[in-house]
Amino acid sequence: MNKTFAGTGGGTYDFIKNFKWTNTDQNEVADTVGSDKLGLDKAAKQWTDSRAGVWKPWLPR
Repeated sequence: MNKTFAGTGGGTYDFIKNFKWTNTDQNEVADTVGSDKLGLDKAAKQWTDSRAGVWKPWLPR
């Protein structure tokens, strides 16, 4: 990210800076889609419902 965006991006900049989605987390969602036959939206919701401690720190304060 560049300095201009850092100064003008506000909450979006903070979100991107804080965002850390591990390969393990990504694979968990992908496995849910594949093995449980859930659609992407449902798999994502299931992950976010059970992992608030992971994604809430990404949000700007």
